[in-house]
Amino acid sequence: VNSSDSEWILLRKVFNKYPSLHFIVVVNPSNGPGLNVSTNYKELLTSLKSHNNVKVFGYIHTMNPDLRSFRSLSTVKYDIDKWFTFYPSLDGIFVDEVTDRWTYQLTGSSTG
Repeated sequence: VNSSDSEWILLRKVFNKYPSLHFIVVVNPSNGPGLNVSTNYKELLTSLKSHNNVKVFGYIHTMNPDLRSFRSLSTVKYDIDKWFTFYPSLDGIFVDEVTDRWTYQLTGSSTG
């Protein structure tokens, strides 16, 4: 990804054309924050956040590769921390494939 890629340029034109609309852009360098900071993504975030009507969220997946089980809550929290360490200007996190199996871990009680 490069902030000068034609897709991102087109998207920024849309942001400028509709300044009264609010946009949420979910970025996903590597099915999550990746292993290292990406200079290209840092530039992209800076470019996207230059628009007052844009919020940028980092993507987190919660399903394991087998598509039958979920990643542990601690692993997901680790990825969230990595997002904000790598890209502190993010506005939030988009958590995909959410499960209710974490309820006990979060609250200490079961929902049944």
